[in-house]
Amino acid sequence: MKLGKIFMFVALTMVGLCTASCDDDDDWAPGNAPGQYKDSGVGIDATDNFIIALDTKTITVTCSRTNGQGEITVPLISSGTSKYLKVPESVTFANGATEAEVSIEVDPEMTAFTEFPLAISIPEAYTNPYAEGAVSNLKIFCTVLKEDYKLAYKTTFTSEFMEDKWEQDVEYSEMRGIYRMPNLYGDLTVYFIYSKDENGNVNFDFCDETGKADKEFSAFTHSKYGLVTASYPNSKAEDLTIEGNTVTALLSFDVSAGNFGEFYESFTLPE
Repeated sequence: MKLGKIFMFVALTMVGLCTASCDDDDDWAPGNAPGQYKDSGVGIDATDNFIIALDTKTITVTCSRTNGQGEITVPLISSGTSKYLKVPESVTFANGATEAEVSIEVDPEMTAFTEFPLAISIPEAYTNPYAEGAVSNLKIFCTVLKEDYKLAYKTTFTSEFMEDKWEQDVEYSEMRGIYRMPNLYGDLTVYFIYSKDENGNVNFDFCDETGKADKEFSAFTHSKYGLVTASYPNSKAEDLTIEGNTVTALLSFDVSAGNFGEFYESFTLPE
């Protein structure tokens, strides 16, 4: 009997506690994020990988904060960054500013055509992911690549597959002796080697980014068909022709649903 009364007392006590908790619910508010600078809500804006010219001295990334109240200096952590990239120890937001640029020095001795890591993070004490409009990136990791490609000439690229033709940039690297057509079909970069001897004989071949020859057109993403791959349907000797300064390639295009067909793609070489 006593045991039953004890159980009854415990049950009534628990109900009372639950009721009290529910009654106070209207006054409940979420706690603030920890940190001495929790109202700053500092973060780093997302960035793509950097591709820079040989003479580039600095690159920049942007830091943001949720409000511009007062001047604030935020430490920057650059552990994992290449020795060729000098990240400052801090970034300062001016009073009223919600953005501040971080200027990163590029060592002139940085090797070309090699990707170097850039990693920057913000100490947690300066961040507040709960603040309205807070920047979600508390750190970035990307790469920096130095190269010497410059615009060499413009060609007209004629595509049966795309049922279109357009003016296409062709760039050239003196260091590698390679031409390239960037953003072909959207996101594909096509590389090729080309030269002409004193007798007018043409040396041409598609290649990879290092100059290794015998590379076909490769995969790219089409806005309508998704992933597309292109290759010679027979052989390069049969499907690749050069007449004058015009290159014509017969290519077989495959999409996720299967083979889309064979089409002629052509462009001109420099005189």
